[in-house]
Amino acid sequence: MSAQPRDQKQRDEAATWTRGPVLVEAAAGTGKTTLLVERILHLIRAEGVRLGEMAAITFTRKATAELKNRIRSEILSAVKKEEDDEARARLQDALDNLESARISTIHGFALDILRGFSVEAGLAPDLGDVDEIEQDARRDAAWRDWLARALNSDDARLRDFLDLGFQVADLEKIRDALLDLPELRDRFPHAEGASPDEIHASIKRAFEAWVDFGESHCGDETDKAFEQLDSARGWLEGLIKLSQTELLRELWSPGFKLNKRVGSAKNWGDSTDEGRENLKLFRSGYDRFMEKSA
Repeated sequence: MSAQPRDQKQRDEAATWTRGPVLVEAAAGTGKTTLLVERILHLIRAEGVRLGEMAAITFTRKATAELKNRIRSEILSAVKKEEDDEARARLQDALDNLESARISTIHGFALDILRGFSVEAGLAPDLGDVDEIEQDARRDAAWRDWLARALNSDDARLRDFLDLGFQVADLEKIRDALLDLPELRDRFPHAEGASPDEIHASIKRAFEAWVDFGESHCGDETDKAFEQLDSARGWLEGLIKLSQTELLRELWSPGFKLNKRVGSAKNWGDSTDEGRENLKLFRSGYDRFMEKSA
């Protein structure tokens, strides 16, 4: 038997709360779809809300199909287990009308509204959605046009990407990931446009903070952990000579890595416990330094 999530109480409350809006923010794969299905079943079974009075909105057609299948499966299971006749009848009604339920992409939902008010919107009554095959074809054509223009104009961003050793196929994988997982778009890192001098200055500040900690807490400069600061300093100084592309490539896969197995606690504090803690902090300082470099 698997253990319940630590936030199971909050999940249950989100699934059954009806006295106002519910906002659930969570990462991919943490159970948002499961929670949504549980909430729909609760509204049908316990609150008497018909499925046709609800709207379940997704980003992609694939997600819509998966959500509809999950809802169908859970309602079918609930119908078989439900002992209350009225609740079972409501669940059966939802199952019978599932295909006409408002479970769609945001585009499909908006299209249904426009169809209902086509005259007011100045649109044809038979306004239709873009066929999925046609949509993919249009997307691929737009991609090919953009790629051709970027290559022909020697786009600096694309050139830097390729100079780092990546291929166009790698860029297409990123494109596909962002299309399949729209939630990644807001969290995708954006280039800050920093110059090599600005990047180097930022890394140097992080390095100096790490050095300051080492010098103020290590009582023996021959300590094997402390001695690695010289290697790190040499690596940092070598970055100055690199072009922007070479700098990005080096930061992507740094030539300097701290050996965290060396260093003696007795050199880092007045007591063994203090030395261990300071040595641990020195090693984590390296991690922060490299995070700044990434």
